[in-house]
Amino acid sequence: MFAGGLQDLAWGVFRLGYPEWTLEVISQFNETDITQPMVRLTRVGGWNNLESGILALLLVTWRIVLWYKRHPFRGQNFQFGFALTTLSKTGAFITNASLTGWKPFAADAPRDNIVLFIRALIALLALLLSLYTYQSSWAFLSVSGDTTSHDAR
Repeated sequence: MFAGGLQDLAWGVFRLGYPEWTLEVISQFNETDITQPMVRLTRVGGWNNLESGILALLLVTWRIVLWYKRHPFRGQNFQFGFALTTLSKTGAFITNASLTGWKPFAADAPRDNIVLFIRALIALLALLLSLYTYQSSWAFLSVSGDTTSHDAR
């Protein structure tokens, strides 16, 4: 979650501050193909990256504080984050792949395809691992109502 938050934060900064560079280097548009509406939408989209990056870093900070203070940690907040990241990055990857002729890893494909694919895989793996590690976070849903077990720290 920390690495994903840093990447989102960095992309947000670049999309807001250097949208033309982002379109050329990351999305691999030619300088002549970049229009002012594309630049505007890139800048506006940068706020989404900033938002998700800051949220991820706040969640990681919260987890560290709980660990440091020896308080039990419930995994739901990370699990929701991992599930949402899996869904959004997979959707973005599929959308990008469909718009580039279903050749997401071709030599001339946008570089963000690889990043989206890796982020989706890592988020899915993290979700599955966190569901196993923090399965007692969901004990309140059980029929018996036993909520006395604590998650691993």
